[in-house]
Amino acid sequence: MQQLASEVHPGRDGHAADLAVLLDDLELENADQPEIVVASVRAAVKQHLEALRQRESAAKAQRVEQALRERASFHLAAPMIEAWLFADPASLPLAGVGPDRLPPKLRPGVDPEAFETDDLAFSQDDGTTCAAFHAQNARRRKPERLLWMLPERFNLPGYRRELHPKAYLSWLCRNPTEAQRGSTYRESHGGAAGLRALSWEQVLRTPAHAKFARALIHDLADALGPPTLTLPSGEEYPLLARSSAPRDRALRNL
Repeated sequence: MQQLASEVHPGRDGHAADLAVLLDDLELENADQPEIVVASVRAAVKQHLEALRQRESAAKAQRVEQALRERASFHLAAPMIEAWLFADPASLPLAGVGPDRLPPKLRPGVDPEAFETDDLAFSQDDGTTCAAFHAQNARRRKPERLLWMLPERFNLPGYRRELHPKAYLSWLCRNPTEAQRGSTYRESHGGAAGLRALSWEQVLRTPAHAKFARALIHDLADALGPPTLTLPSGEEYPLLARSSAPRDRALRNL
């Protein structure tokens, strides 16, 4: 939260961002409780401002509070950013998926933010063909897991590889010669390339789907002006929607 505040409140050089957006993955662990994540962020803002009052001054805390309310937002990718890539299949080759592994096999009609694949080969893959990974793993002091081999979480029945878009994307980019996690997929390269080319029209094409993504895009449009293309209308996740932010909001949208 300190970093977000420093982006929108001018420091010693007097410069501040017109808009700062903190975007984080909701993760499968929190898929059924995004409201708790939102409440935690609100609490973190208040805690930061109180610490600022104690450490510096009430006047400084008030200025930072106003800057956060006017020019800072928090949004969630549900359950993670890779879900949005599956909503626009044209982005998948840029993320590193070969043409022989397209199109992906998703549950028909699924909301990308309630991701689920019904790819039986993915569900059954135990990673035995990843020779380079296993050879490297044998030399590691602390063995690693293949990216799509999720650990057992018996207390979280919804924590399954079929519901994990990053695991599925990593599997689609699997390579038996890749020693690092058995896949060529990297968030900072393929993930970033796919996200840059993402068609938001595709992601938002179904009004009742992609509520978290729609809240993000509408917030950006409110701050920066409407996009040059016409985006489909639909539902936003209410606890992150700029249009339904509470009167005592901590940030622009919550």
